[in-house]
Amino acid sequence: MGLEVVVGLPYNPSAASLVAFSGHKFASPECFVAHFDAYIRRFPPRSAFRYKRMSLIIGRGGETDPAALRLFTTANRRYIENERPEEERPIEALKAAFQHARSVSPTAKCRSLTSMYNCVGMVFASRRTAVDCKYLDLILRDDGYSPIPRERIIEGDIVVYRRNAIAQHVGIIYELRDVSLEQNRTRFQTWVLSQWGEDGEYLHELEKVPPIYGSEIEFWSERRVPA
Repeated sequence: MGLEVVVGLPYNPSAASLVAFSGHKFASPECFVAHFDAYIRRFPPRSAFRYKRMSLIIGRGGETDPAALRLFTTANRRYIENERPEEERPIEALKAAFQHARSVSPTAKCRSLTSMYNCVGMVFASRRTAVDCKYLDLILRDDGYSPIPRERIIEGDIVVYRRNAIAQHVGIIYELRDVSLEQNRTRFQTWVLSQWGEDGEYLHELEKVPPIYGSEIEFWSERRVPA
């Protein structure tokens, strides 16, 4: 069976016709690399761009990917696929993402303008990689998290955003800010720390996130409280 590949060179207009490679079957990875190098020699990238030879990874993010971290759930040792970006997004793209984030949440504060991990990677992999949100329910279940009502959350608990019951985003409760206006009535404003896709890590109000994350909000905790 031949190797089917999809090829692209972002930010390289001179190589736009590489789409011709998409879906083409090659006998082996080596055969693909030979064809690709021949294409580059025939149609060299414009001088304004640098060409860096692509690394072809079969099973990207899986256990055979040498760049992926060895991530497993705690209880059942189930492998969690993950991808570590090779490099940051261009600074212009990150700055544009920051401006968009401020339009979505004017009170948000950027902690780190980076694209090297995503929200799940920030919360469960110490900001070292990106993990698809499809693994979020598995992680919560296998790592011993339990749902809790909003009135019981404290700093360090987890907030999950869903759209149509499907997990789209996760963050960490960072602060419960007392905004009480009456002496005998306590009211807290919940602030969350989370990574917005590839657009940077932000400290933001609970409900002020990109609409694509959904409006169904849940709270989870792994806390062990003495009886």
